[in-house]
Amino acid sequence: MWNIINNGLTIGTEGSESGIILKDEEHCEGARITLEKDAHDIPFAITCSIYGLMMHTTFAGSEQEALGKYDEMKQCIQSFLSTDASEEEISNWCGLFTNKF
Repeated sequence: MWNIINNGLTIGTEGSESGIILKDEEHCEGARITLEKDAHDIPFAITCSIYGLMMHTTFAGSEQEALGKYDEMKQCIQSFLSTDASEEEISNWCGLFTNKF
């Protein structure tokens, strides 16, 4: 289940990519995803992490593309968190995820 970080207090503040945070959510099983606008010279940045496993940032040129990636990344992460994967499967999933996004 995804919840807004700090009751939305991070919205409008500077994110890890130096952009303005538009969306910032955390999954109860240990993941976070953040959408920023105007990150350096890039229109949109999406940063996600699965605590203790990986962190990944991707970029988008338009708000529509960014929102689509954000939602798709959330779904992929949520599906992954609901599985009981082996170490090899985890490694494979991380590679596939970062190649896709």
